[in-house]
Amino acid sequence: MTRFDEPHINISDLGQARPYKSKGVPIRNRIQRIRTEHGPRLIEEYETAFEEAIRDRPTDQEKGIKPNGVVLEFELVPSLKSASLERVREQTRQGAVRIDANSTKKVALIVPDEKRNVWAKLLDEYTNAELENEDENPPNASRIDPIEHIRRAKFETFWRDDPNALPDSRQTDVWWGVWCFNDAVDGVVAAATRLKGRVSESNNYLHFPDVTVVPIYSTQIVIEFLLFGTLGIAEVRRASDSPTFFMTEIHGDEHVWINEYAERVIWPPNDAPTVCLLDTGVNRGHPLIEPALAINHLDTVVQPWNVNDHNGHNTGMAGIALHGDLTALLGDTAERRLNHRAEAVKILPPNEFNRNEPNAYGPITQSAVSIAEINNSDAPFRSFCMAVTNHDRTGAEATSWSVAIDQAAAGAMAGDGDDDPKRRLFVLAVGNIGDHEAKDALEKPDAFPAEDPSQAWNALTFGGFTDKTEIHDAGYDGYSSWSDPGQLSPYSRSSFL
Repeated sequence: MTRFDEPHINISDLGQARPYKSKGVPIRNRIQRIRTEHGPRLIEEYETAFEEAIRDRPTDQEKGIKPNGVVLEFELVPSLKSASLERVREQTRQGAVRIDANSTKKVALIVPDEKRNVWAKLLDEYTNAELENEDENPPNASRIDPIEHIRRAKFETFWRDDPNALPDSRQTDVWWGVWCFNDAVDGVVAAATRLKGRVSESNNYLHFPDVTVVPIYSTQIVIEFLLFGTLGIAEVRRASDSPTFFMTEIHGDEHVWINEYAERVIWPPNDAPTVCLLDTGVNRGHPLIEPALAINHLDTVVQPWNVNDHNGHNTGMAGIALHGDLTALLGDTAERRLNHRAEAVKILPPNEFNRNEPNAYGPITQSAVSIAEINNSDAPFRSFCMAVTNHDRTGAEATSWSVAIDQAAAGAMAGDGDDDPKRRLFVLAVGNIGDHEAKDALEKPDAFPAEDPSQAWNALTFGGFTDKTEIHDAGYDGYSSWSDPGQLSPYSRSSFL
């Protein structure tokens, strides 16, 4: 029974009827220009800007910097609703559109050298055409009247971020978000690499219908070279691949972001190549794992251990193996195609079981290899990924574990045929460094040697580099990263010795 038992308040007698008329959208009057003043001034500005842009544009034949056009900045009146200047048939291309504090629009327009006469003709017709009466609009008035000024574009023309986000010096290396036209990405990336800029891994790009955002670590000088040397960039901002937003600010809504990304993934077919993870099992119910990990491709070397992940480590590894860094993937709207699937065989016991004997790791690993191959014998190719190490043993010399991996990689396990040995690809971790280690120790590259079995001769062993150098976590204002982009991560051991 409801606890509300009073009658509703009746306010119908208080209503008043009034006629309604929409205010509508005000009709803007055409911009009033004195053609004899406006036209000649723009003609002079256009020719001057084009000549300055040609004179100042960068060229470097050896590095592939040889532009065949210029970028001009068109300043438009504040009242203009649309700021579209490009025309496909004219082969011009529009980049950044900036609006200043006075609502004035500044537009970057890329004009090929061979199309220089296009705007020259538009301006000439507007300025010099004979009109039958004073009230007649001159040719091209709808395109020319809104233009206040035409200038040679500068770096600031493309800058779409907070001015305070620019580094103090043009020679300071920072991460830039370079918004490339989709058909120009390869050219911009190649030029940036030749100019010694550090281009982020491609899975960190953001993809949109017209542009792709490429993170590049370099100086402003290099970015200016790319802007005016490749003519393939629409705008520039500061970039960050920090996952802080997804780790802290979407708390409670994680599933919304995950499901949205999962719907954009084109999942791999059942006969795709696989990555087999040898670790702590996998909890495959996650929306980003289940479509690419079949239940019969999940197993364990000891049945009482169960196949589920007892500490979460290998479930995270499965996510990395399938998707890589999710920061950019969650942040854009593009489809993503997966070309490989995952498998997992559990080789580490849960906490309620005894630890594996040190000398048993080799046989356990080879057993896991056989189990994976039996469970999915139709896989066209398989790589084995093992991100666990023996914390009690360095990789200074061969061990039974490293030798077992060498045997498996070379197709020399028991049961492998001598006539046609099955070669296998193993990808191993070099080992981690804990958070508790002292600063002085971390500064010595030989203080934390690689751990067993990463010394296996026939396997690929990886340490960790980092591009994660932007710090946005609360309470860390003013902090700088331990390593520069591309350098050894402070969490990674090395084979320095």
